[in-house]
Amino acid sequence: MSDVLITPASKKIEFKDSSSNVDGKIELDGNDNLVLTSANDLVLGDGSTDLHIGDGTNSIDLVYDQSGRIYGAANKDITIGKSSVGGNDIIVDSPNWSIDASGNATFSGGTSSLGSTNNRFVTDDSNNQLHMKVNGSNRLTVYNNGNTTITGTITSTNGSVYLNEKASAGGDSTAYGQLWVKTATPNELYFTTDAGNDIQLTSGTSAAGGGGGSVSAVANGANNRIATFSSADALNGEANLTFDGSTLSVTGAVSATSNDGSVPTGLFYRNDSSTTAPLMKLVEDSVYADNPTLEVITDRTDGAIPSISVSGGAVTVSGPNGWNTWEKETFYKRNYGTASGQNSGLVNLSHDEVGTVNSFTLPYDAKLRAVAITYVFTSSSSSAVDQTWRLFHSGDPANVVSNFTFDVANDMTNMHGNFYLYVSSGLDVTMNKNKTYHVRRESGTLDIQSTVRFDLWYTRHTGNF
Repeated sequence: MSDVLITPASKKIEFKDSSSNVDGKIELDGNDNLVLTSANDLVLGDGSTDLHIGDGTNSIDLVYDQSGRIYGAANKDITIGKSSVGGNDIIVDSPNWSIDASGNATFSGGTSSLGSTNNRFVTDDSNNQLHMKVNGSNRLTVYNNGNTTITGTITSTNGSVYLNEKASAGGDSTAYGQLWVKTATPNELYFTTDAGNDIQLTSGTSAAGGGGGSVSAVANGANNRIATFSSADALNGEANLTFDGSTLSVTGAVSATSNDGSVPTGLFYRNDSSTTAPLMKLVEDSVYADNPTLEVITDRTDGAIPSISVSGGAVTVSGPNGWNTWEKETFYKRNYGTASGQNSGLVNLSHDEVGTVNSFTLPYDAKLRAVAITYVFTSSSSSAVDQTWRLFHSGDPANVVSNFTFDVANDMTNMHGNFYLYVSSGLDVTMNKNKTYHVRRESGTLDIQSTVRFDLWYTRHTGNF
C-alpha cells in the first residue's frame, strides 16, 4: 500500500511505497524554490505533447517539444552552464559528437562543419581531409599524410617563416616543387622538383655554388672588374682585367693556346662598313722602339716558315718604311756605264757586297710586290730615252719575271743632286721557289756614270707552306 504524506509545516509532499520508503517528493527549500526529488527517473509531460516551462505568470522561457528538441521561446536566448560557479562543465556525449570535461570537441560522421556556409572548417572523413573555407572557397586543406595545401599568399606577421629541418625531401608530386631544410650544421636550404631532383640553395654560411661548392669570400670588387678564383672557394676582382659591356681591357700579357687546328686560336671580327678605326691596333711606346712590335715564331724544325696571310686585301704599313713588312733583295753596281744585254747584270748586294754573286735563290714561292731603281750620275741628266730593266730567273734572260721600262726625264724623280729614283708598286707577280733570280739592263745605253741600284720587295706565298 502506497501513501502520500503532506506536511504543511515542512512545505513538502512525500510519496511512499508499501514499505514506507520515500520514492519521491515535492517541496520548497529554504529559499522557497520548488524541488522535485525522485528515487528513480523524473518524468515531466506524457511524451505526446510539448512541455513548457515558465514562471506561471510571464512568457514561457523554455520549451521541450515532443520531437526531442529544447529551445527558448521567441526572443529568449538559452544559456547552458554558468562559468562563474566553477566546476560545473557541460559534457556532451552523443554517437556523432561529444564534448568532454576538458572542453575537447569530437565530431564523427561523413562530413562535419563549423562556421557559416562561406567561412567554416569542414572535416571530410571519406577522404581523411580537413578543409578551411573562406568566402566559399577552399583556402587550406590538410591531408591524411600530413601534407597541407594553401591557396593564396602566405604572410608572416613577424617577418620570418620557420621550416623544421629533416633528412630528405618528401614524396614527389606532379606539378609541385618542395622547399625544405636539410639536416646539417648549420642546416641547408633545398628545392626539390616534381621529378625528385634535389637542388642545394645554401652551403654553410653562403649560397651554394651551383652544386660544385660555394664561394666563401669576395675580395677587391669594383665596377667592371672581372672576378677570378683566388682559391677553391674565393673570388678576387682583377684590377687589370675589366669589361664595361663593350670593351674588354687587359693590362699585362695575353696568352692563347689552341689544340684544335680547324679553328683559329684568336678571332677578331667586325661587321661595320662605316667605321674608320682599325680592327686590331698594336701600339709601341717609343721607349721600346728597338724591340719588335710583332713577332711570329715557330718551334718546327722541318723548314716550315711562320707567316702572316692577307686574304682579300693588302698589307700596308704607315711610317717612313712603308714596305718593311715585305722581304727585300738589293742588286747593285758601281761605275755602270752604258752596258746592256749580255754582261750588264747587277750583283746581289743583299748577300755579297764584294760583287761576286749576281743572283739569289728563293726557297719558297713568292709574289713580287714593288721595285725601286736608283741612278746616280756624276752630273744631272734629263734623258728621255727609254731604259728597260729585266728581272729573270735560272740564268736565262728568256725566263722573264717582269720588265720595267722608263726614262729619266718623265718617269724618275730627282731626289737630290744627281740622284734619280724610279718606283713601280702594286705588283702581283709570281716568283717560283727553288729558282735563282737575276737583274740586268735589257735595252738602252744611257751612260750611268756612277751607280745603279735595283731594290725589289716580295712576300712569301702562303699556299706552299
